Amino acid sequence: MEYVRENVSNEYICIAEEMMSSAISFPVNGAIEKVYVNEGQKVSKGTLLAELNTHSLSNAYAAAKAQLDQAEDAMERLQMLYDNESLAEIKYIEIKTDLEKARSIEAIAKKNLDDSRLTAPFSGIIGKKAAEAGENVLPNQTVFTLLKIDQINVRIPVPEKEINWIHSSQTVTLFVSALGDEIFDGTVIEKGVVADRISHTYDIVIKVNEPEQKILPGMVVKVLINDNSKEIISVPVNCLQVAANGSKYVWKVIDSRAYRQTVRVGEFATGGVEIISGLNIGESIITENYHNLHQGMKIKIE
Repeated sequence: MEYVRENVSNEYICIAEEMMSSAISFPVNGAIEKVYVNEGQKVSKGTLLAELNTHSLSNAYAAAKAQLDQAEDAMERLQMLYDNESLAEIKYIEIKTDLEKARSIEAIAKKNLDDSRLTAPFSGIIGKKAAEAGENVLPNQTVFTLLKIDQINVRIPVPEKEINWIHSSQTVTLFVSALGDEIFDGTVIEKGVVADRISHTYDIVIKVNEPEQKILPGMVVKVLINDNSKEIISVPVNCLQVAANGSKYVWKVIDSRAYRQTVRVGEFATGGVEIISGLNIGESIITENYHNLHQGMKIKIE
């Protein structure tokens, strides 16, 4: 059997985070008339989330619109007098100023009325609902938290001795225990360059594209990152033998004959145990029917 050569992987445990989180609020104060969504509900951009009672706001807009209509009518009637030089300049400027004020007041009143409808600024999922119908809310008081989770971010503090072999755009493997250890692919999108002064770790951020939105914020994620700069030799555990003096050995094949080869072992690796010394890549060992072997025994290789 030819020895297995494999990359070393480091394992990290972390928490999934939403790609983006936004606190949604009304720009104006008032009493909530209706709430149209619930926590966990998926919404599209522009979806109506809630409405305020618009009685006062509608009245304010109606008054502002009436004042604007009056100012525009006055301006239209006096414009001809001004064009015929029958109206004093100072009077014309006064009327013109009143019209601009009326337009500003009407625009503000219309904006306040429009702001009584709270809509989703982007497509996502409702995280938290902080208010219900009938409650009074102030401007910028959070009513909903909207999460964007078609992409999940994972932030990992990496020890300084491991940060050098991690690079941007590197592909990593993630396992989510809450989803039955389902496997996902991720990509390193950020690599910190300033260490934490206490832990001496560097933050990296991994992006996981997840259009099915199965990974939710707060889920525990196990991340495996390969150290491509290191390679190890590993052999199956069952072919590792123990000599009378306690040393470990395997049966190595040289010119179709079996020979004992003392080895030093390390940690368990994928599919076996790590060999620190005693073997080289490309050599072969016997992994079956090795119990009756003796030194220099002729063997048949199939």
